[in-house]
Amino acid sequence: MLDAVIIGAGPAGAGAAFDLAAGGRRVLLVDRKKFPREKACAGGITPRAFSLFRFDLTGFVLRKCRTLKIRPPRGRSFRLKSPAPLCYMTRRRDLDLLALNKAVEKGAIFRGVKKIQSIKRFPNHVEVLADGRRIRALYLIGADGANSLVRRICGFDFRIMKNPALEAEIPVDRPKDHEMEFDFSMPGKGYYWVFPRDDHLNIGIYSALPGKGVKLQLLSDYASIRFPEAKINSFKGYPIGTGGYCRRPGQGRVLLAGDAAGLAEPCFGEGIYFALKSGQAAARAILDCGPIKTPGTLYNQYMKIIRRDLMLYSLGKIFLYRFPSVFFKFLSFPLIQQRFARGYARGDSLMKILTHP
Repeated sequence: MLDAVIIGAGPAGAGAAFDLAAGGRRVLLVDRKKFPREKACAGGITPRAFSLFRFDLTGFVLRKCRTLKIRPPRGRSFRLKSPAPLCYMTRRRDLDLLALNKAVEKGAIFRGVKKIQSIKRFPNHVEVLADGRRIRALYLIGADGANSLVRRICGFDFRIMKNPALEAEIPVDRPKDHEMEFDFSMPGKGYYWVFPRDDHLNIGIYSALPGKGVKLQLLSDYASIRFPEAKINSFKGYPIGTGGYCRRPGQGRVLLAGDAAGLAEPCFGEGIYFALKSGQAAARAILDCGPIKTPGTLYNQYMKIIRRDLMLYSLGKIFLYRFPSVFFKFLSFPLIQQRFARGYARGDSLMKILTHP
């Protein structure tokens, strides 16, 4: 029997598999996709997410952005600047493959599956039926995204919110001439982003209204306004799981991590940090609980700080999108900009940025 089976090989799943395998546990990691895979993701890694990876990412960084240009709904644009990077640009396809390979190097086993047919919980183990094969393990981690099958089958008594996002690529001659941008000047509750890569720009739109679709035409129109000479391609849409700050993602032998538990922050839709953090917390709970106890209670305890941070982001979302004029007036002061830029570059939590100079 395995110690753990993990469904979903993204940052949360691979992060949990790495730590469990490093701790000497027998781990099976399964995913419906073959790796390397194309994953809808802007590819921006925050400094605190960057610091969570257990291995060196230097060779996979396409660009380090030290300036963030913000276009408010009204008034002049301004910039957050830092000597240290505010964001690391990567390709999600390469990042996910690296994380998976590192987990396998530590001893985790990876298997591609076409369909999860059932999940059953027993007093002393769980059983997953995948492609007609039975997988028995002491514990199960569901890291299978916002549309989590594990969350649904295992009967977790909560729903998450799904905030839609849409992205595309624009080839440009000199991407290094472009800044990283968050653009709130367009109609609607949400924002557009511009992320400069090595040979193109990644642009996208994020909606702060769960379940409200973002239309392809909106992003096309935005591209034609901002980059009228460029040809837009590679459209991808995806839901971002939010709202998990008020939930308990651990139930006995089954733990939810990342978007499956609604653990992306709702202001801007950033989820890689919380995926990694929760995946590592799930692994820690399994490592700490011993062979007899169940890790659910421990996991919920370890998640308290993460959930508190997400609660602050949820309050920030209300403030940002209900009172944008006040929010951006506050953020336009140089001292406030310096505090946020400095704290963000250090990888501080939102609580620390707000309470420590």
